[in-house]
Amino acid sequence: MMKIKVENFGREFTLGIVLIVLVSFVQFINHSFISVRTLNVILENSAVILPSAIGTTLVIIAGQIDLSVGSIFAVSAITSAQLALKGVPMFLVILWSIGIGAILGFLNGIITVTFRIPA
Repeated sequence: MMKIKVENFGREFTLGIVLIVLVSFVQFINHSFISVRTLNVILENSAVILPSAIGTTLVIIAGQIDLSVGSIFAVSAITSAQLALKGVPMFLVILWSIGIGAILGFLNGIITVTFRIPA
């Protein structure tokens, strides 16, 4: 069993404690905050960034940090939105979004490895 030293407790659990306090405060103000509807809205909004978050988590676990993920995500989203506005079928827009993100990520990886630039 993992033991947590008292001096490390604050550093280890600060964000969790802040989250609990915030949710408790909002629930106190708005009694319908903690509900199935709210959970559904949070999950629906989180689904958009989930693939990016999973990929970034793997990079951080590997001991690197990659700030370019946000830029690649933005380029993919903006170009996909432009295609959707021009009437391109949604299936093709989704394929484009995945493809452009993969290509830019691959090129970013090649540049990072070739020139030994820290991610």
